[in-house]
Amino acid sequence: MPSHTSSVVLGVLALILGVVALAFPLATSLSVTLFVGWVFLVIGALQAFGAFRAKAYGDMVWGLVSVVLGVMLIARPLDGVVALTVAVGVLFFVSGLLRLVAGFRMDNGYRWVVVLSGIFSLLLGVFVLVGVPASAAITLGILLAVELIFVGTSLIAVGMARR
Repeated sequence: MPSHTSSVVLGVLALILGVVALAFPLATSLSVTLFVGWVFLVIGALQAFGAFRAKAYGDMVWGLVSVVLGVMLIARPLDGVVALTVAVGVLFFVSGLLRLVAGFRMDNGYRWVVVLSGIFSLLLGVFVLVGVPASAAITLGILLAVELIFVGTSLIAVGMARR
């Protein structure tokens, strides 16, 4: 599959996922928190086991910390949503900044879409980092939905520009 087709297909998928996440923000927030918790748990356990076998006890400690973090996110997902909301705010900010730089480096008619997408991601990141709203349980889901929509739009624009 050519790279421009892949970009467009991924963009469409991101748009669809964004719309679904926007329709169900609380479920999205909880799903993301539980997914991240399981990822920390599994990767931490594998890291701790591998480090124990290699007698790399410093790495084993980091693996165990990941396991504990994963268990905490799984056991108390609503509390984990707040922490993840702040982390996502930082990611949105950095993602927007990088997309802004990439957009200004583009030299075609789709540049404005990537720049606009970067600006919106930056603004979302600032919104979250200035103060996590009391409704953090749905904020993560809404912000993730909006980010997926902007990423999808950007991917479609980049794919179309590569044609």
